[in-house]
Amino acid sequence: MATGFALQRGAANSKAARTSCSRQPHCPVAPIHSKGRVRLSAMAAAAASAPAEEATPKLWGGRFTGKVDPLMEKFNASLPLDRRMWAEDIRGSQAYAKALAKAGILTAEESETIVAGLDKVASEWAAGAFVVKPGDEDIHTANERRLTELVGSVGGKLHTGRSRNDQVATDTRLWLFAALTEVRSSLQELIAVATNRAEAEADVLMPGVQRVLHIACDMLAQPFQAAAATACLGQHV
Repeated sequence: MATGFALQRGAANSKAARTSCSRQPHCPVAPIHSKGRVRLSAMAAAAASAPAEEATPKLWGGRFTGKVDPLMEKFNASLPLDRRMWAEDIRGSQAYAKALAKAGILTAEESETIVAGLDKVASEWAAGAFVVKPGDEDIHTANERRLTELVGSVGGKLHTGRSRNDQVATDTRLWLFAALTEVRSSLQELIAVATNRAEAEADVLMPGVQRVLHIACDMLAQPFQAAAATACLGQHV
Protein backbone atom coordinates (compact mmCIF):
# COMPACT_ATOMS: atom_id res chain seq x y z
CA MET A 1 0.00 0.00 0.00
CA ALA A 2 2.75 2.40 1.03
CA THR A 3 4.80 1.38 -1.99
CA GLY A 4 1.91 2.06 -4.36
CA PHE A 5 1.35 5.48 -2.80
CA ALA A 6 5.05 6.30 -3.16
CA LEU A 7 5.04 5.30 -6.82
CA GLN A 8 1.95 7.40 -7.52
CA ARG A 9 3.47 10.35 -5.70
CA GLY A 10 6.76 9.98 -7.56
CA ALA A 11 4.96 9.83 -10.90
CA ALA A 12 2.99 12.95 -10.02
CA ASN A 13 6.14 14.82 -9.00
CA SER A 14 7.90 13.75 -12.20
CA LYS A 15 4.97 14.94 -14.33
CA ALA A 16 4.86 18.25 -12.46
CA ALA A 17 8.59 18.70 -12.95
CA ARG A 18 8.33 18.06 -16.69
CA THR A 19 5.39 20.46 -16.99
CA SER A 20 7.25 23.19 -15.11
CA CYS A 21 10.48 22.59 -16.98
CA SER A 22 8.82 22.61 -20.40
CA ARG A 23 7.82 26.24 -19.82
CA GLN A 24 11.49 27.20 -19.79
CA PRO A 25 13.06 27.86 -23.21
CA HIS A 26 16.35 26.19 -22.21
CA CYS A 27 14.76 23.06 -20.73
CA PRO A 28 16.16 19.85 -22.29
CA VAL A 29 12.73 18.18 -22.19
CA ALA A 30 10.86 21.16 -23.61
CA PRO A 31 9.12 20.45 -26.93
CA ILE A 32 10.87 21.90 -29.96
CA HIS A 33 8.37 24.18 -31.71
CA SER A 34 8.70 25.44 -35.24
CA LYS A 35 10.58 28.54 -34.11
CA GLY A 36 12.99 26.37 -32.17
CA ARG A 37 13.62 24.23 -35.23
CA VAL A 38 14.34 27.36 -37.27
CA ARG A 39 16.84 28.56 -34.67
CA LEU A 40 18.58 25.17 -34.58
CA SER A 41 18.74 25.07 -38.38
CA ALA A 42 20.21 28.57 -38.45
CA MET A 43 22.84 27.62 -35.86
CA ALA A 44 23.79 24.49 -37.83
CA ALA A 45 24.06 26.50 -41.05
CA ALA A 46 26.22 29.13 -39.35
CA ALA A 47 28.51 26.48 -37.94
CA ALA A 48 28.84 24.78 -41.32
CA SER A 49 29.63 28.06 -43.09
CA ALA A 50 32.17 29.20 -40.49
CA PRO A 51 35.81 29.40 -41.66
CA ALA A 52 37.83 26.25 -40.99
CA GLU A 53 40.32 28.05 -38.77
CA GLU A 54 37.54 29.02 -36.37
CA ALA A 55 36.41 25.44 -35.78
CA THR A 56 37.44 23.82 -32.53
CA PRO A 57 39.77 20.89 -33.36
CA LYS A 58 38.97 19.00 -30.16
CA LEU A 59 37.84 15.43 -29.73
CA TRP A 60 35.36 16.66 -27.13
CA GLY A 61 34.32 19.91 -28.83
CA GLY A 62 32.14 18.71 -31.68
CA ARG A 63 29.11 20.73 -30.51
CA PHE A 64 31.00 23.94 -29.75
CA THR A 65 30.86 26.81 -32.23
CA GLY A 66 33.23 29.18 -30.44
CA LYS A 67 36.90 29.04 -29.58
CA VAL A 68 38.22 27.65 -26.31
CA ASP A 69 39.52 30.26 -23.89
CA PRO A 70 43.36 30.27 -23.80
CA LEU A 71 43.26 29.80 -20.03
CA MET A 72 41.19 26.63 -20.51
CA GLU A 73 43.68 25.44 -23.13
CA LYS A 74 46.52 25.69 -20.60
CA PHE A 75 44.46 24.16 -17.80
CA ASN A 76 43.35 21.22 -19.94
CA ALA A 77 46.73 20.43 -21.54
CA SER A 78 48.69 17.54 -20.04
CA LEU A 79 51.29 17.07 -22.78
CA PRO A 80 54.11 18.69 -20.76
CA LEU A 81 53.61 15.88 -18.23
CA ASP A 82 52.57 12.84 -20.24
CA ARG A 83 54.89 13.34 -23.22
CA ARG A 84 57.29 11.05 -21.37
CA MET A 85 54.89 8.23 -22.25
CA TRP A 86 55.27 8.64 -26.02
CA ALA A 87 56.84 5.20 -26.49
CA GLU A 88 54.19 3.43 -24.40
CA ASP A 89 51.38 5.25 -26.20
CA ILE A 90 52.74 4.20 -29.58
CA ARG A 91 53.20 0.58 -28.46
CA GLY A 92 49.61 0.48 -27.21
CA SER A 93 48.29 2.04 -30.42
CA GLN A 94 50.18 -0.44 -32.60
CA ALA A 95 48.78 -3.33 -30.61
CA TYR A 96 45.29 -1.83 -30.89
CA ALA A 97 45.60 -1.44 -34.67
CA LYS A 98 46.52 -5.12 -34.96
CA ALA A 99 43.55 -6.03 -32.73
CA LEU A 100 41.20 -4.03 -34.96
CA ALA A 101 42.48 -5.93 -37.97
CA LYS A 102 42.03 -9.24 -36.19
CA ALA A 103 38.44 -8.27 -35.39
CA GLY A 104 37.80 -7.44 -39.04
CA ILE A 105 37.30 -3.70 -38.44
CA LEU A 106 40.49 -2.73 -40.26
CA THR A 107 41.89 -4.43 -43.31
CA ALA A 108 45.35 -5.96 -43.04
CA GLU A 109 46.68 -3.22 -45.31
CA GLU A 110 45.17 -0.46 -43.16
CA SER A 111 46.60 -1.99 -40.00
CA GLU A 112 50.06 -2.28 -41.54
CA THR A 113 49.87 1.33 -42.72
CA ILE A 114 48.98 2.55 -39.23
CA VAL A 115 51.70 0.47 -37.56
CA ALA A 116 54.32 1.72 -40.02
CA GLY A 117 53.15 5.30 -39.55
CA LEU A 118 53.44 4.98 -35.79
CA ASP A 119 56.99 3.70 -36.25
CA LYS A 120 57.76 6.98 -38.03
CA VAL A 121 56.16 8.96 -35.20
CA ALA A 122 58.30 7.04 -32.70
CA SER A 123 61.42 7.83 -34.73
CA GLU A 124 60.61 11.53 -34.53
CA TRP A 125 60.18 11.39 -30.75
CA ALA A 126 63.41 9.41 -30.34
CA ALA A 127 65.34 11.91 -32.47
CA GLY A 128 63.83 14.91 -30.68
CA ALA A 129 62.30 16.04 -33.97
CA PHE A 130 58.62 15.71 -33.04
CA VAL A 131 56.90 19.09 -33.47
CA VAL A 132 54.18 19.82 -30.91
CA LYS A 133 51.27 21.89 -32.19
CA PRO A 134 48.78 24.04 -30.21
CA GLY A 135 45.94 21.52 -30.59
CA ASP A 136 47.95 18.71 -28.99
CA GLU A 137 46.26 18.40 -25.58
CA ASP A 138 48.06 15.24 -24.54
CA ILE A 139 50.36 12.54 -25.84
CA HIS A 140 47.42 10.60 -27.30
CA THR A 141 46.07 13.42 -29.47
CA ALA A 142 49.62 14.47 -30.42
CA ASN A 143 50.53 11.02 -31.71
CA GLU A 144 47.22 10.51 -33.53
CA ARG A 145 47.41 13.96 -35.10
CA ARG A 146 50.92 13.29 -36.40
CA LEU A 147 49.94 9.80 -37.56
CA THR A 148 47.09 11.22 -39.65
CA GLU A 149 49.46 13.76 -41.17
CA LEU A 150 51.79 10.94 -42.22
CA VAL A 151 49.36 8.26 -43.44
CA GLY A 152 46.21 10.23 -44.24
CA SER A 153 42.62 9.64 -43.19
CA VAL A 154 43.21 5.97 -42.38
CA GLY A 155 44.99 7.19 -39.24
CA GLY A 156 41.63 8.35 -37.87
CA LYS A 157 40.39 4.76 -37.85
CA LEU A 158 42.81 4.00 -35.01
CA HIS A 159 40.34 5.57 -32.58
CA THR A 160 37.50 3.21 -33.55
CA GLY A 161 35.85 1.82 -30.42
CA ARG A 162 38.51 3.43 -28.26
CA SER A 163 38.57 6.18 -25.64
CA ARG A 164 41.37 8.20 -24.15
CA ASN A 165 40.47 6.64 -20.81
CA ASP A 166 41.63 3.32 -22.23
CA GLN A 167 44.84 4.91 -23.46
CA VAL A 168 45.54 6.62 -20.14
CA ALA A 169 45.19 3.35 -18.23
CA THR A 170 47.30 1.39 -20.72
CA ASP A 171 50.05 4.00 -21.07
CA THR A 172 50.32 4.51 -17.33
CA ARG A 173 50.67 0.79 -16.60
CA LEU A 174 53.27 0.29 -19.34
CA TRP A 175 55.25 3.35 -18.23
CA LEU A 176 55.13 2.38 -14.55
CA PHE A 177 56.33 -1.11 -15.36
CA ALA A 178 59.46 0.30 -17.02
CA ALA A 179 59.93 3.00 -14.36
CA LEU A 180 59.62 0.54 -11.47
CA THR A 181 62.15 -1.75 -13.13
CA GLU A 182 64.57 1.16 -13.25
CA VAL A 183 63.83 2.11 -9.63
CA ARG A 184 64.41 -1.47 -8.48
CA SER A 185 67.78 -1.49 -10.24
CA SER A 186 68.71 1.74 -8.45
CA LEU A 187 67.61 0.29 -5.11
CA GLN A 188 69.79 -2.75 -5.62
CA GLU A 189 72.74 -0.48 -6.33
CA LEU A 190 71.96 1.55 -3.19
CA ILE A 191 71.83 -1.62 -1.07
CA ALA A 192 75.19 -2.77 -2.40
CA VAL A 193 76.84 0.61 -1.73
CA ALA A 194 75.36 0.92 1.78
CA THR A 195 76.37 -2.64 2.69
CA ASN A 196 79.92 -2.14 1.46
CA ARG A 197 80.25 1.10 3.41
CA ALA A 198 78.89 -0.56 6.55
CA GLU A 199 81.54 -3.27 6.29
CA ALA A 200 84.31 -0.73 5.58
CA GLU A 201 83.31 1.51 8.53
CA ALA A 202 82.64 -1.30 11.01
CA ASP A 203 85.22 0.02 13.53
CA VAL A 204 84.46 3.73 13.16
CA LEU A 205 82.66 5.46 16.02
CA MET A 206 80.39 8.47 15.71
CA PRO A 207 78.63 10.63 18.32
CA GLY A 208 75.02 9.74 18.90
CA VAL A 209 72.55 12.64 18.95
CA GLN A 210 69.04 12.58 20.36
CA ARG A 211 66.85 15.69 20.63
CA VAL A 212 69.84 17.90 19.83
CA LEU A 213 71.82 16.38 22.73
CA HIS A 214 74.93 14.20 22.43
CA ILE A 215 74.43 10.79 23.97
CA ALA A 216 76.31 7.50 23.77
CA CYS A 217 78.57 6.73 20.83
CA ASP A 218 77.19 4.87 17.82
CA MET A 219 78.81 2.84 15.12
CA LEU A 220 79.10 4.58 11.75
CA ALA A 221 78.07 1.31 10.12
CA GLN A 222 74.61 1.47 11.68
CA PRO A 223 73.18 4.27 9.46
CA PHE A 224 74.44 2.44 6.39
CA GLN A 225 72.85 -0.79 7.59
CA ALA A 226 69.59 1.06 8.22
CA ALA A 227 69.66 2.52 4.71
CA ALA A 228 70.28 -0.91 3.22
CA ALA A 229 67.44 -2.43 5.24
CA THR A 230 65.01 0.31 4.20
CA ALA A 231 65.96 -0.13 0.56
CA CYS A 232 65.38 -3.88 0.87
CA LEU A 233 61.87 -3.22 2.18
CA GLY A 234 61.27 -0.82 -0.71
CA GLN A 235 61.88 -3.59 -3.23
CA HIS A 236 58.89 -5.53 -1.94
CA VAL A 237 56.37 -2.66 -1.75
